[in-house]
Amino acid sequence: MRQRLDDPDDVHRKIPLALRERTDPEQVRRYLEQVCDLVAGRAGAAPRLH
Repeated sequence: MRQRLDDPDDVHRKIPLALRERTDPEQVRRYLEQVCDLVAGRAGAAPRLH
């Protein structure tokens, strides 16, 4: 939460490499955008289009 990961494009800049390496890529693919929406306070909002 301290890093305010509220944009999926920031994952490489805000999350340390050691943590990224230990994270299941499938779970990142499935849940990263939802996590970012929760952190940004957009839970329940319409999905962002990229």
